[in-house]
Amino acid sequence: MAEEEEKEMPFRFRWCYEDEEEGEICQVLLLDQSDTVPPLHLDIANDLEGKKISVDPLDGITAASSSNYHFKLAFNPGILVEPQSISLESDNWSISYEGDANADSLYLLWTGNEPIVLKHDEATEIILTGLAAQTLDTSQNSPATPLKRLLNFNFWRSLFTNQTLDISDNSLATPVKRLLNFNFWRGLFTDVTTPSLASTKAADTATTDVTISWQLEEGIIDIKNIIDTTRRLPGQDDEYEKSTTLTLDMVQATGKSNIPLFVGFVNCNQVLNTNNELSNLQLRITNTNLPEDANPDVEFQYDRDITLSSQLIIMLDVGTETDTPWALGKIDEVNSISINIEGGQWKQNGTVKEVKLGDTVKALQWSFIPNNVDVILSAQETILINLSNIVTNHPTGQANLYLYYKRVKDYKDGKFTCQIEKGPLTLSDKEVTVDSETLIRREVRIGNRAVIKNAGPLIFRSDVDDTGDLSSVKFFVRDEKIASMNLDADRDLHVTDTLTAYRII
Repeated sequence: MAEEEEKEMPFRFRWCYEDEEEGEICQVLLLDQSDTVPPLHLDIANDLEGKKISVDPLDGITAASSSNYHFKLAFNPGILVEPQSISLESDNWSISYEGDANADSLYLLWTGNEPIVLKHDEATEIILTGLAAQTLDTSQNSPATPLKRLLNFNFWRSLFTNQTLDISDNSLATPVKRLLNFNFWRGLFTDVTTPSLASTKAADTATTDVTISWQLEEGIIDIKNIIDTTRRLPGQDDEYEKSTTLTLDMVQATGKSNIPLFVGFVNCNQVLNTNNELSNLQLRITNTNLPEDANPDVEFQYDRDITLSSQLIIMLDVGTETDTPWALGKIDEVNSISINIEGGQWKQNGTVKEVKLGDTVKALQWSFIPNNVDVILSAQETILINLSNIVTNHPTGQANLYLYYKRVKDYKDGKFTCQIEKGPLTLSDKEVTVDSETLIRREVRIGNRAVIKNAGPLIFRSDVDDTGDLSSVKFFVRDEKIASMNLDADRDLHVTDTLTAYRII
């Protein structure tokens, strides 16, 4: 049996909300109200080299429907807020909505007098207003979710009103037929969507798919060679894909933008890049509010439906030293890092997730949710996140750590970016005990087999504060409490377990 030839993807889509405060918010579906969500800009570009794509107006058709459209957007049923109220800012485009147990679908029709002709990399833009998701996750197979849907006014309104119904369907007969249909109720209580339709995934973060399809037919959407403008022969449409699926993060858009958190590393942000030397980091999240402030606490909420819980997500770039020198390390190195949140109030949500671009893993991310109860971060209090077992051989320089926060009560979703310094030497302050006294000492770590070189004199000077400390330099092995060698202020070198002091001339 001959292998099926890979089909070409004619379109490239860019999906971005345009927010006046936040700017572009791309590859997300905002959790908001239809009257407050910012406009969604959907760019549709020709991705075929040497070909042009024509989006032709349909003769005599001025309103989109499930029978007459150019592009179709299919979402998980019940996920959109008032889908029938979604409208367009774009001129010469028409929109309609139709929903059933399998999907909520938006149909887009070009109604201009002339075709839209796109050469390679040229794009047309459609602006949709009111496109928002409900905070309710309709993909969870629990009795509470169908009950919430049954008690939702929009659910019943979408059942009894449908902009794309034929005149013959504008009666109570159609809704009654749907109510008496077994598949309707099965779709309400179970997720019957196929992978090609929209689906919400309860993993490390709530995501949903939107499937975009198009009518690739002569007189609707037509593809032609730039040089040879002859029409395609019957069957040539099969060489092109007719749908694609975008995976969108579910992002909370309501609430305040400026969350009162400061995020940074404790003590040191440096790791050794000497391939086999272990390094550890500690990330600190601090509530910068003062106790006397109004509403000083930051509340991370727990919900039995984990996609509704607050989340802290740590993401680290991965790749090879050659292709991604800015990454923290190779995928197996970064995957070996252990990450945990101190205090027992948080738990890891699932396993480490791969973030891919096509088939290439570009980053790894760890997700944490409250451990069965809400986590209240009071004013000036901190959350400590430990990153241990860090090994890398990537070039000296900075790598990014991304900390995402989601569904924090009263705040929009957002992220912090912190820099990790990769290098052959690290500096940090370490708490040590000397003669029963706890002291803070500066610690310098150099990778194994290190060679210290300097073009001129290499000068070490101790006791610069003139305290009269008799010990100028002490040498320890591993975690020893007693120095193996001690160079005192009189330039005598003492070696442990010998009675001899060697004078340094």
